[in-house]
Order: sequence, then structure tokens, then C-alpha cells
Amino acid sequence: MTPAIRSKLLRVHKNYQRQNILVTRNAMNDAQFAQIKRKLLIFCTKMPENLTPHEKALLLYRVVTECVQYNHNEKDNDLRFTYASAMLTGTAVCMGISEILFVLYRLCGIDCRVVIGCITGSKDHHAWLQVRLPDENGCMTTYHMDPTWDLHRSRYGSYTYYLKSDAYMQAHKHHWLPERYDVCPKSCHYKPNLDPRLVAQMCAEFERMYSPNRKYYMG
Repeated sequence: MTPAIRSKLLRVHKNYQRQNILVTRNAMNDAQFAQIKRKLLIFCTKMPENLTPHEKALLLYRVVTECVQYNHNEKDNDLRFTYASAMLTGTAVCMGISEILFVLYRLCGIDCRVVIGCITGSKDHHAWLQVRLPDENGCMTTYHMDPTWDLHRSRYGSYTYYLKSDAYMQAHKHHWLPERYDVCPKSCHYKPNLDPRLVAQMCAEFERMYSPNRKYYMG
């Protein structure tokens, strides 16, 4: 990591927490916030109870990457950065896409956090996730995943940024402040077999959360 990139990341981290909390909360009133929480809880009750952590993680990753589109509409400067945008309109930027997966994982008992970093050659910051799941030997291990860069890679098994190591992400232009996050020592190559009908069912449940004003939100 170059000194210039590190300096940029330090500036981003200084402002991130306050800025993102305000953006997310100010994008909705109390009634909307309560409605969004209720919709998310209902969605999570549709998940089969007998799924393993790996099956839950991959199923939710597939739902988000297949149902959400990247929002290029700059008029949505506030909303598109939030998980509310991802679930109400099916569109968001990297922060909103990462946040919706973060919220769903936490509601389903999967330990994760949002990573704030940047991409080589980009002037903007970038967001993705770290998630803790059992490795091939059953030991809890932390991995990176970037749902934004995996949007619409719908052919099963084609995800490029799912459960990856530090070294892999660094080799693919991702930068972050390592002292602020967990070490991801290796990539995970295990992918459970999901029933395509279950994936389709959960995608349909996700799309039921879309707002009637979706077209207005999308611009």
C-alpha cells in the first residue's frame, strides 16, 4: 500500500462512521425505519431453519447479487448509499449493497462487518464485507467478500470475490487499513449445493420488499 492510499483511507475512516449513520438515518423517518425493520425480519423468517452457516451465507449472497443493481443515479445521493435503497428499490452503490448483506447476515446469526477501503485507480472509497464462517476443518475463519463486484454473476459457482483471503483481495486492487480489521489468512473453496428453487423463492421474497414507489426512487 502506498503512502498516498494509506493517507486517503485514514481520511475516509475519520469521517465514515458519523457520515454513514447520518446518511442512513436521515434518508427515512421513524415510520419508514420501523417498516423497513419489519420487512427485513419477515424476510428472514422465510429462510429454512435447517440451513448450515455456509448455506445461509451463500444463499443470502446469491439473493443480494442477483436482485440488486448498481445505482448510477447521482440524484439519489443520500438514499443510494443505504441498505434501505437496496431493499426498497433493488438499487444501491457499494455501501448500500454491503450494508443490506451485513444486516441480513446479522439477523440470521452470521458474524460480519463492513470494510471501508478503496480500489486502485479510483478516487472514491469502496465498501465490502468481512465474514466469519467455519473453514474446511470447522475452525472459525474470517474471509472477505465483495458483493458489488459480484453483482449478476448468476451462474452457480462463478463468484469471483466470495470468501477470499487478504492476499487475493490485495492482488485484485482492494486496499484497506489492515490494523482496523481481522486477518483473512486464506480463501475458502467450499461452496454448498443450494436448491435452485430455494434461491428463486428467496429472490422473489426479497423483491416483495420493493417499495411501490420504486421507479420514483430509481429516477
